[in-house]
Amino acid sequence: MLIDMYSLVESVVGSTLLIWGLALAVNKNIIKSCFNIFIDKADKETNEALGYITASLFLILGLIIVWVHNDWYFNSAIIVTLIGWLLTIKSSLWLLFPRFFARLSKKFSPLASIFWFRFAYGAFIIILGALILGRYYIENFVM
Repeated sequence: MLIDMYSLVESVVGSTLLIWGLALAVNKNIIKSCFNIFIDKADKETNEALGYITASLFLILGLIIVWVHNDWYFNSAIIVTLIGWLLTIKSSLWLLFPRFFARLSKKFSPLASIFWFRFAYGAFIIILGALILGRYYIENFVM
């Protein structure tokens, strides 16, 4: 079966959200590790370079989602569009203002050790992924 780009983006984003949400719910160190990458002061140049590379990759991913899947109808597909726009805007801002985002990461890093925050965040992402994948499978395999 030939999958168009719109459906491909939906299935990839939905699957990624589902797996990322499960990882957040199961792995207690994943959020803390993500925060620590950008706030560790031991090797400043490496962390800035890693921040630029990460922001650049997320910018590319966000732009791909925006160009392929820019659907503003009020259904579950709008989640993918919003994720694409948020990735594009946040990574652009991160590239423009890296020190501000590093300070912001440092401010929110204590949340990473709170079990209920991690679990609620993981559950929210699992629900988003399930909504996207459910819509994708209903449209492509049921109807």
